[in-house]
Amino acid sequence: MRFFRVAGLARDRDRRITVDEAWKTSLRDTFRESFYFFERALRDCSDSLWEESLWPVTERPPIRHGLGAELPEAARRQAFSAFWFVAWHTLNVAHYDIEGEELPQGWGPPPPFDRYITDRETLPPRVWTRDEIQDFGALTWRRIDEIVAGLTDERVARPVPAPHRYAGRPYAWLLLMCLTHTRDHVAQLDLFLGQRGVLRA
Repeated sequence: MRFFRVAGLARDRDRRITVDEAWKTSLRDTFRESFYFFERALRDCSDSLWEESLWPVTERPPIRHGLGAELPEAARRQAFSAFWFVAWHTLNVAHYDIEGEELPQGWGPPPPFDRYITDRETLPPRVWTRDEIQDFGALTWRRIDEIVAGLTDERVARPVPAPHRYAGRPYAWLLLMCLTHTRDHVAQLDLFLGQRGVLRA
């Protein structure tokens, strides 16, 4: 397992836990659980299902660039709901949103994802591989864990700056939105695998 094993968090019953510690611990544990199930979905998805769509994509702007140029438009746009694309999208949003637009020096998605400029009219140049997405997941989880561990009262209350789409919201709100977005897509991946009869460990 590339990320970690989920384990119960031992607590000293005699030690008083502050609200700040409890909030950070709960947030970290819930992110950790989400990434555990994300990794499990990646592991359990067979090669034959990797490029299958989770839902039909019926309306979308014409695709100008990216993979599938030889395919009809109706078939080509199904890649936007393919298992591998949903998995990548889950990480890409978390990787960006966890920073709250305060991007550190040298920030950016790792190769090969840095070569894809995300927009509604462009697909990636190729299908991302399982190993690439697993590595991206491990990197994103480490960054989330680092950020949550260092949260302060001032940081969570600070408004998200422009040009982030949620500019003006408190960073605490964005953290919870990031967590919800991640869990929603992990649930979609799990549901898809269950519908295809994939037995889960």
